Amino acid sequence: MKVAKIIFIILSVSLALLISYVIINTYVSIKYGSNWEEEYLLEIVDILRVFLCYVLATTVFLIICLAKDRKRL
Repeated sequence: MKVAKIIFIILSVSLALLISYVIINTYVSIKYGSNWEEEYLLEIVDILRVFLCYVLATTVFLIICLAKDRKRL
């Protein structure tokens, strides 16, 4: 079970970094895009921010659970 949590934490951190990269890349696209694209891309960024918060909260929760498991041993 501990190994599964560690693998899931690594995957969650990787996913959080990937989502952060997409958000930054989208802001660059907004800077060099047209007006109609800007509204669409801002909606995507809002969705990605919510998903990023979810991934970060899950990662923190797993780290806390893993730390508690270590204290028990």
